[in-house]
Amino acid sequence: MPTAGHRAIALASAVLSAASAIHQGPLTVNLDGVSTELHVISAANRSSELFATSGTSLHLKWDGELRGFLGSAPMDEMPLSNYHNFSLFNKEVSYDIDLGKVGCSCNAALFFVSMPGFNQDGTLAQGQDPSLPWYCDATGIGGVLCWEHDTIEGNQYTMGVTPHKCNANPGTYITECHQRGCQSNVFEEDPKAYCPDSSCTIDTRFPFRIVQRYIADPTFTTLARITTRLVQGSSTFEWDTCAQPDYLQALTPAFKGNWTMTFQLWGSTEKTMAWLDGPTGCTGDCVAEETETSFSNLAIRSLGEAAAEDVVVV
Repeated sequence: MPTAGHRAIALASAVLSAASAIHQGPLTVNLDGVSTELHVISAANRSSELFATSGTSLHLKWDGELRGFLGSAPMDEMPLSNYHNFSLFNKEVSYDIDLGKVGCSCNAALFFVSMPGFNQDGTLAQGQDPSLPWYCDATGIGGVLCWEHDTIEGNQYTMGVTPHKCNANPGTYITECHQRGCQSNVFEEDPKAYCPDSSCTIDTRFPFRIVQRYIADPTFTTLARITTRLVQGSSTFEWDTCAQPDYLQALTPAFKGNWTMTFQLWGSTEKTMAWLDGPTGCTGDCVAEETETSFSNLAIRSLGEAAAEDVVVV
Protein backbone atom coordinates (compact mmCIF):
# COMPACT_ATOMS: atom_id res chain seq x y z
CA MET A 1 0.00 0.00 0.00
CA PRO A 2 1.40 3.44 -0.88
CA THR A 3 2.58 5.42 2.13
CA ALA A 4 1.91 9.10 2.73
CA GLY A 5 5.47 9.76 1.61
CA HIS A 6 4.90 7.94 -1.68
CA ARG A 7 1.70 9.90 -2.25
CA ALA A 8 3.53 13.19 -1.59
CA ILE A 9 6.22 12.31 -4.09
CA ALA A 10 3.61 11.28 -6.67
CA LEU A 11 1.77 14.56 -6.16
CA ALA A 12 4.97 16.55 -6.54
CA SER A 13 5.78 14.68 -9.75
CA ALA A 14 2.34 15.42 -11.14
CA VAL A 15 2.66 19.13 -10.37
CA LEU A 16 6.13 19.27 -11.90
CA SER A 17 4.93 17.50 -15.03
CA ALA A 18 2.33 20.22 -15.43
CA ALA A 19 5.03 22.89 -15.24
CA SER A 20 5.80 22.37 -18.97
CA ALA A 21 9.56 22.27 -18.60
CA ILE A 22 12.18 21.49 -16.00
CA HIS A 23 15.27 21.53 -18.19
CA GLN A 24 15.95 25.19 -18.96
CA GLY A 25 19.11 24.63 -20.98
CA PRO A 26 22.78 23.58 -20.81
CA LEU A 27 25.35 25.71 -18.97
CA THR A 28 29.10 25.24 -19.31
CA VAL A 29 30.93 25.47 -15.99
CA ASN A 30 34.71 25.26 -15.52
CA LEU A 31 35.54 22.66 -12.86
CA ASP A 32 39.25 22.55 -12.01
CA GLY A 33 40.16 23.65 -15.51
CA VAL A 34 37.75 21.33 -17.32
CA SER A 35 34.81 22.81 -19.24
CA THR A 36 31.85 20.75 -18.02
CA GLU A 37 28.33 20.83 -19.44
CA LEU A 38 25.76 20.96 -16.66
CA HIS A 39 22.06 21.80 -16.95
CA VAL A 40 19.86 24.46 -15.40
CA ILE A 41 16.72 22.89 -13.95
CA SER A 42 13.69 24.67 -12.51
CA ALA A 43 9.93 24.20 -12.23
CA ALA A 44 9.46 27.02 -14.73
CA ASN A 45 7.81 27.15 -18.13
CA ARG A 46 10.76 27.28 -20.51
CA SER A 47 8.89 29.61 -22.89
CA SER A 48 8.79 32.28 -20.16
CA GLU A 49 12.63 32.44 -20.29
CA LEU A 50 12.91 33.00 -16.55
CA PHE A 51 16.15 30.99 -16.79
CA ALA A 52 17.80 31.26 -20.22
CA THR A 53 21.19 29.73 -20.97
CA SER A 54 23.74 30.41 -23.71
CA GLY A 55 27.12 28.73 -23.54
CA THR A 56 28.70 29.88 -20.27
CA SER A 57 25.97 32.41 -19.43
CA LEU A 58 22.72 32.16 -17.47
CA HIS A 59 20.19 35.00 -17.74
CA LEU A 60 17.49 35.38 -15.08
CA LYS A 61 14.25 37.33 -14.99
CA TRP A 62 12.53 38.19 -11.70
CA ASP A 63 10.31 35.43 -10.37
CA GLY A 64 10.16 35.83 -6.61
CA GLU A 65 10.47 32.56 -4.71
CA LEU A 66 11.20 30.31 -7.69
CA ARG A 67 14.72 28.92 -7.81
CA GLY A 68 16.94 27.37 -10.44
CA PHE A 69 19.52 24.64 -9.83
CA LEU A 70 22.36 22.94 -11.64
CA GLY A 71 21.66 19.37 -12.67
CA SER A 72 24.00 16.75 -14.10
CA ALA A 73 21.75 15.64 -16.97
CA PRO A 74 19.10 17.25 -19.21
CA MET A 75 15.70 15.98 -18.10
CA ASP A 76 12.23 17.36 -17.51
CA GLU A 77 12.05 15.90 -14.03
CA MET A 78 13.70 16.83 -10.76
CA PRO A 79 14.84 13.59 -9.10
CA LEU A 80 17.20 13.98 -6.20
CA SER A 81 19.90 12.09 -8.10
CA ASN A 82 20.11 14.77 -10.80
CA TYR A 83 21.03 17.71 -8.59
CA HIS A 84 24.75 18.23 -9.19
CA ASN A 85 26.90 18.09 -6.05
CA PHE A 86 29.78 20.45 -5.33
CA SER A 87 32.35 20.43 -2.55
CA LEU A 88 33.73 23.84 -1.54
CA PHE A 89 36.37 23.11 1.10
CA ASN A 90 39.66 24.82 0.15
CA LYS A 91 38.24 25.86 -3.19
CA GLU A 92 37.52 29.04 -5.12
CA VAL A 93 34.19 29.95 -6.73
CA SER A 94 34.20 32.73 -9.32
CA TYR A 95 31.77 34.18 -11.85
CA ASP A 96 30.85 37.34 -13.74
CA ILE A 97 27.64 39.08 -12.74
CA ASP A 98 25.60 41.88 -14.32
CA LEU A 99 23.48 43.87 -11.85
CA GLY A 100 22.74 46.75 -14.22
CA LYS A 101 19.00 46.01 -13.99
CA VAL A 102 18.83 44.93 -10.34
CA GLY A 103 17.69 47.98 -8.42
CA CYS A 104 16.96 48.86 -4.81
CA SER A 105 14.94 46.25 -2.89
CA CYS A 106 15.72 43.58 -5.49
CA ASN A 107 18.02 40.64 -4.77
CA ALA A 108 20.13 38.61 -7.21
CA ALA A 109 21.39 35.51 -5.43
CA LEU A 110 23.77 32.66 -6.15
CA PHE A 111 23.97 30.35 -3.18
CA PHE A 112 24.62 26.79 -2.08
CA VAL A 113 22.45 24.56 0.12
CA SER A 114 23.24 21.17 1.67
CA MET A 115 20.09 19.56 0.27
CA PRO A 116 18.39 17.25 0.82
CA GLY A 117 17.27 17.73 4.38
CA PHE A 118 16.02 14.98 6.64
CA ASN A 119 12.86 14.19 8.56
CA GLN A 120 12.90 13.47 12.29
CA ASP A 121 12.74 9.71 11.60
CA GLY A 122 15.90 9.93 9.49
CA THR A 123 14.23 9.67 6.08
CA LEU A 124 14.91 12.09 3.25
CA ALA A 125 12.69 15.19 3.34
CA GLN A 126 10.79 15.86 0.11
CA GLY A 127 9.61 19.28 1.33
CA GLN A 128 6.18 20.86 1.11
CA ASP A 129 6.65 22.98 -2.03
CA PRO A 130 6.11 20.88 -5.19
CA SER A 131 7.98 23.47 -7.26
CA LEU A 132 11.08 22.94 -5.08
CA PRO A 133 11.38 19.16 -4.60
CA TRP A 134 14.05 18.08 -2.09
CA TYR A 135 14.91 21.74 -1.43
CA CYS A 136 15.96 23.04 1.98
CA ASP A 137 17.78 26.09 3.30
CA ALA A 138 18.59 27.97 6.50
CA THR A 139 15.19 29.72 6.46
CA GLY A 140 13.21 26.51 6.08
CA ILE A 141 11.55 27.33 2.77
CA GLY A 142 9.35 24.34 1.94
CA GLY A 143 9.38 23.31 5.58
CA VAL A 144 12.88 21.77 5.65
CA LEU A 145 16.05 23.22 7.21
CA CYS A 146 19.65 22.72 6.09
CA TRP A 147 22.99 24.50 5.83
CA GLU A 148 23.35 27.40 3.40
CA HIS A 149 26.07 29.64 2.01
CA ASP A 150 25.17 32.78 0.04
CA THR A 151 28.00 33.80 -2.29
CA ILE A 152 25.96 36.89 -3.13
CA GLU A 153 22.63 38.38 -2.24
CA GLY A 154 22.79 41.76 -3.87
CA ASN A 155 21.76 44.58 -6.15
CA GLN A 156 23.39 47.72 -7.52
CA TYR A 157 23.65 49.28 -4.06
CA THR A 158 25.24 46.54 -1.98
CA MET A 159 25.84 42.82 -1.69
CA GLY A 160 25.96 40.45 1.26
CA VAL A 161 28.00 37.27 1.67
CA THR A 162 26.54 34.94 4.28
CA PRO A 163 27.27 31.42 5.51
CA HIS A 164 24.59 29.94 7.79
CA LYS A 165 25.26 27.23 10.37
CA CYS A 166 22.68 24.83 11.82
CA ASN A 167 22.36 22.85 15.04
CA ALA A 168 23.15 19.47 13.47
CA ASN A 169 25.50 18.28 10.75
CA PRO A 170 24.43 17.95 7.12
CA GLY A 171 22.87 14.55 6.50
CA THR A 172 20.93 14.60 9.77
CA TYR A 173 17.65 16.01 11.06
CA ILE A 174 17.98 19.75 11.75
CA THR A 175 15.66 21.74 14.02
CA GLU A 176 17.33 25.16 13.93
CA CYS A 177 19.59 27.23 11.67
CA HIS A 178 21.14 30.65 12.17
CA GLN A 179 18.94 32.67 9.82
CA ARG A 180 20.92 35.89 10.10
CA GLY A 181 24.09 33.95 9.45
CA CYS A 182 27.63 35.26 9.72
CA GLN A 183 26.96 38.03 7.23
CA SER A 184 29.21 40.67 5.75
CA ASN A 185 27.91 43.59 3.71
CA VAL A 186 30.19 45.35 1.23
CA PHE A 187 28.60 48.77 1.92
CA GLU A 188 29.49 48.43 5.59
CA GLU A 189 33.05 47.45 4.66
CA ASP A 190 33.47 50.59 2.54
CA PRO A 191 30.60 52.80 1.26
CA LYS A 192 32.66 53.73 -1.81
CA ALA A 193 33.68 50.20 -2.75
CA TYR A 194 30.51 49.33 -4.65
CA CYS A 195 27.70 51.45 -6.07
CA PRO A 196 26.00 52.44 -9.37
CA ASP A 197 28.38 55.33 -9.98
CA SER A 198 31.83 55.86 -11.49
CA SER A 199 33.07 57.29 -8.17
CA CYS A 200 33.03 53.80 -6.61
CA THR A 201 35.75 51.19 -6.97
CA ILE A 202 33.20 48.80 -8.53
CA ASP A 203 30.64 50.60 -10.72
CA THR A 204 27.70 48.21 -10.49
CA ARG A 205 25.99 49.63 -13.56
CA PHE A 206 28.41 47.38 -15.44
CA PRO A 207 29.43 43.70 -15.11
CA PHE A 208 32.16 42.65 -12.69
CA ARG A 209 33.65 39.41 -11.41
CA ILE A 210 33.26 37.84 -7.98
CA VAL A 211 36.09 35.62 -6.72
CA GLN A 212 35.34 33.87 -3.44
CA ARG A 213 37.70 31.54 -1.57
CA TYR A 214 37.01 29.03 1.20
CA ILE A 215 40.49 28.49 2.61
CA ALA A 216 41.52 25.57 4.80
CA ASP A 217 43.90 25.83 7.74
CA PRO A 218 47.47 24.55 7.17
CA THR A 219 46.49 21.05 8.34
CA PHE A 220 43.53 20.91 5.92
CA THR A 221 41.16 20.00 8.73
CA THR A 222 39.20 23.21 9.36
CA LEU A 223 37.76 26.06 7.34
CA ALA A 224 39.96 29.00 8.32
CA ARG A 225 38.95 31.92 6.10
CA ILE A 226 36.36 33.13 3.57
CA THR A 227 37.48 35.94 1.28
CA THR A 228 35.61 37.80 -1.45
CA ARG A 229 37.35 39.79 -4.18
CA LEU A 230 35.46 41.95 -6.68
CA VAL A 231 37.20 42.67 -9.98
CA GLN A 232 36.22 45.18 -12.68
CA GLY A 233 38.96 45.96 -15.16
CA SER A 234 41.95 47.12 -13.13
CA SER A 235 39.79 47.91 -10.07
CA THR A 236 39.54 45.44 -7.19
CA PHE A 237 38.06 45.33 -3.70
CA GLU A 238 38.56 42.48 -1.23
CA TRP A 239 37.33 41.69 2.26
CA ASP A 240 36.89 38.81 4.70
CA THR A 241 33.53 37.30 5.54
CA CYS A 242 32.87 35.81 8.96
CA ALA A 243 36.23 36.45 10.62
CA GLN A 244 35.07 34.31 13.55
CA PRO A 245 37.18 31.15 14.05
CA ASP A 246 34.50 29.31 16.04
CA TYR A 247 31.83 29.96 13.39
CA LEU A 248 34.19 28.92 10.59
CA GLN A 249 35.03 25.73 12.46
CA ALA A 250 31.31 24.97 12.79
CA LEU A 251 30.92 25.45 9.03
CA THR A 252 33.65 22.92 8.20
CA PRO A 253 31.48 19.76 7.87
CA ALA A 254 29.16 21.54 5.45
CA PHE A 255 32.00 22.90 3.32
CA LYS A 256 33.55 19.42 3.20
CA GLY A 257 30.20 17.90 2.23
CA ASN A 258 27.95 18.20 -0.80
CA TRP A 259 26.35 21.48 -1.88
CA THR A 260 23.73 22.22 -4.53
CA MET A 261 24.20 25.45 -6.52
CA THR A 262 21.05 27.59 -6.52
CA PHE A 263 20.02 30.74 -8.42
CA GLN A 264 17.28 33.18 -7.49
CA LEU A 265 16.15 36.68 -8.49
CA TRP A 266 13.66 38.10 -6.04
CA GLY A 267 12.70 41.09 -3.89
CA SER A 268 9.56 43.10 -3.29
CA THR A 269 9.11 46.08 -1.00
CA GLU A 270 11.70 48.46 0.39
CA LYS A 271 10.76 47.36 3.90
CA THR A 272 11.30 43.65 3.28
CA MET A 273 14.78 44.16 1.77
CA ALA A 274 15.99 46.75 4.30
CA TRP A 275 18.11 44.06 5.98
CA LEU A 276 20.28 44.08 2.84
CA ASP A 277 20.30 47.56 1.33
CA GLY A 278 18.75 49.72 4.07
CA PRO A 279 22.16 51.10 5.19
CA THR A 280 22.84 52.44 1.68
CA GLY A 281 19.90 54.86 1.78
CA CYS A 282 18.48 53.61 -1.53
CA THR A 283 14.71 53.90 -1.77
CA GLY A 284 11.82 52.35 -3.65
CA ASP A 285 10.34 48.92 -4.14
CA CYS A 286 11.75 46.30 -6.49
CA VAL A 287 10.23 46.75 -9.95
CA ALA A 288 9.75 43.12 -10.91
CA GLU A 289 9.04 43.59 -14.61
CA GLU A 290 12.25 45.61 -15.09
CA THR A 291 14.52 43.32 -13.07
CA GLU A 292 16.93 40.86 -14.70
CA THR A 293 20.48 39.67 -14.19
CA SER A 294 23.07 37.28 -15.58
CA PHE A 295 25.72 34.97 -14.17
CA SER A 296 28.45 33.86 -16.57
CA ASN A 297 31.85 32.16 -16.79
CA LEU A 298 31.25 30.15 -13.61
CA ALA A 299 34.34 28.38 -12.32
CA ILE A 300 35.19 26.25 -9.29
CA ARG A 301 38.79 25.29 -8.69
CA SER A 302 40.84 23.65 -5.96
CA LEU A 303 43.28 25.93 -4.16
CA GLY A 304 45.96 23.45 -3.14
CA GLU A 305 48.47 24.04 -0.36
CA ALA A 306 49.51 27.60 -1.21
CA ALA A 307 46.27 29.19 0.00
CA ALA A 308 46.31 27.25 3.27
CA GLU A 309 49.89 28.32 3.95
CA ASP A 310 48.77 31.96 3.82
CA VAL A 311 46.50 31.45 6.83
CA VAL A 312 47.98 32.79 10.05
CA VAL A 313 47.23 30.60 13.04
CA VAL A 314 46.81 32.54 16.29
